[in-house]
Amino acid sequence: MRPSFWRGPGRWGVLPALLTLVAAGCGTSTGTVSGKVTYKGNPVTGGNITFIPPPGHATVSVPINEDGTYTAEKVPTVNMKVCVETDSLRPNKGGGGGAAPKYSPPAGATAPPGYLSGPAKKGVYVQIPPKYAQPDSTDLSYTVKSGKQEFNAQLQ
Repeated sequence: MRPSFWRGPGRWGVLPALLTLVAAGCGTSTGTVSGKVTYKGNPVTGGNITFIPPPGHATVSVPINEDGTYTAEKVPTVNMKVCVETDSLRPNKGGGGGAAPKYSPPAGATAPPGYLSGPAKKGVYVQIPPKYAQPDSTDLSYTVKSGKQEFNAQLQ
């Protein structure tokens, strides 16, 4: 009588191969997206660009550099809505028209009203249409692929 394949030593070579195939299909592929954000042809000099996927995938948000460039890593490979916000750099509307002064409070204390705490945000505020900051109104989208790629967000 001939021994069964599954009872012999052959099963130990097949089992790891099957597990590897199953595991490879379970993960979500990602890409690295870099590019430049411009508004009417000029660089957006700060703020954030956010890639918003359909439900079930992670949202990725990264800062925009002072020259308008950005790099987003580990972005899921799906069609994304793209949002751009610059309001985080908007100067305070109260007193003097400039950004709120920085203050580093002692450990355990909070900054007094009118002061910002934490690291300073880099960049200069550029006013852009508010539609770009909201996923339900932005007209920017991008389909992310595996690997490195370029997406230049051109706001009008």
